[in-house]
Amino acid sequence: VVRFAADGSTDVCIDGLSGRIADIEFDCSGGLYLILTTATSSAVYYCDPSLQTLTMIPDSGGHDLTSLAVDPVTGHLFASMFPSPALNEVNILEFSSEGFRNQYTVSLPKVAMELLLESAPDGTLYAFGTEQERFVSGPEVDRWILRLDLAGGTSQIVFQKNRIGACPMGNF
Repeated sequence: VVRFAADGSTDVCIDGLSGRIADIEFDCSGGLYLILTTATSSAVYYCDPSLQTLTMIPDSGGHDLTSLAVDPVTGHLFASMFPSPALNEVNILEFSSEGFRNQYTVSLPKVAMELLLESAPDGTLYAFGTEQERFVSGPEVDRWILRLDLAGGTSQIVFQKNRIGACPMGNF
């Protein structure tokens, strides 16, 4: 994993990983969180910027995690799980450096194929989501940016941009 700075400089954050990185997220101190998936497990790891070694976040293994976001206010890490294939909801897990803190269930506008997280500077949690029903078939696929209310278990569409076609990819 290579970090690119605004001035064009680069540095290797971590090297020699074995597995697939599902998502990465830097915290305010330059530390790196990542979801590392191997053939037998998946977990969240943290790389302290001064040590450049990976440490598994306690109780982060055994979940089917897809996306990460660091709350810049609390420093806590949020991780989304794959949305339920039959329900219009998703589970969001909260971690601190000591491990698991809480699990939230958030309702979505429709059953989602994917849900990618991002945190605003004020700590508001947002997600990019794509509907599951017409994801493969089209002819039009709903895609949203959602504001998540973890305490209330709700989501609000902030922006919607549907895609004409099928199998739309997204990034956030």
